[in-house]
Amino acid sequence: VVALSLLALPADAQDSSLFGIWRGQAMMPGAGGLDVIISIEQIFRPDGHFSSVTQSNYANGPTAGRLIGKLQEQGTYQADPNQGVLSLHVMKHTGSDKTTQPTDEYDHYHFTSPDRFIMQSLDGGPLIAFVRAQQ
Repeated sequence: VVALSLLALPADAQDSSLFGIWRGQAMMPGAGGLDVIISIEQIFRPDGHFSSVTQSNYANGPTAGRLIGKLQEQGTYQADPNQGVLSLHVMKHTGSDKTTQPTDEYDHYHFTSPDRFIMQSLDGGPLIAFVRAQQ
């Protein structure tokens, strides 16, 4: 229900605090007891478009540092700062599975300072801390 109302937000309802380049990282358990580091760079533009690059690497064990996968996404976004929900409409998705079918993603986000926010998918998953790299 929240996601449907986001799609109806006018363009000026964007959260201008998100504009710019953000880098985030999270760690989560992987196969065989190895930890996985997920690194994300996201760019949110004032025109409602975004792009992101996500990379995952092993954090420990004999394969520490080895690349597991890389994902690139482009699309549009809507942000509702009142509800703390970020709606991403992914129009181009390039990764190891070569999927290009449009998808929608919904995340909670919360600013901890003007240059830092935390985000977590509404579907669960790790809490990711982002730092502003460039405005």
